[in-house]
Amino acid sequence: MVAIYSASAFIWTSIIVLLLRAEYSNYQSENSTDLKSFCHASIDNFCNVFATTVGALALIFFIWFIRCLGLKLWKFFGKTLSVQERR
Repeated sequence: MVAIYSASAFIWTSIIVLLLRAEYSNYQSENSTDLKSFCHASIDNFCNVFATTVGALALIFFIWFIRCLGLKLWKFFGKTLSVQERR
């Protein structure tokens, strides 16, 4: 189940990043004579906010993933050790 969530989060993040890059490339192609188009304020601000949001979500997901993995390992080793103690 965790693998499915990981894959879907990665796919959705990739789709969003690709869509944003397409919009940015479209802006660049329409404003090729504008020397400052590479650093247009509205796009730069939007990209920074998006990068911060994606980074925060990735951090939250990573913490959640480590927590789930830790619980699974704790249960697994707990069962394994309890079986060995009974022998």
